Amino acid sequence: MWAGRFSKQVDEAVNAFNSSITFYERMYRHDIQGSIAHATMLGDCGIISKEGSIEFIGGLKEILEEGILCLKKYRLNQL
Repeated sequence: MWAGRFSKQVDEAVNAFNSSITFYERMYRHDIQGSIAHATMLGDCGIISKEGSIEFIGGLKEILEEGILCLKKYRLNQL
């Protein structure tokens, strides 16, 4: 993937990270949806304020949308 761009060998940590991206592409939606459910429960149970729960969920939904865009951009760069 990096051949010709750098003179040094690619660090193994970089290779490990790059190889895990396809796993995270499959998992990130589920992970964020679980966090949304958890934030909803925390607000419903009064562990955090309802307003805090709504704000947290809004942020998670933004991350979810940005994640989709970032993954699409990453895929385009791989072509």
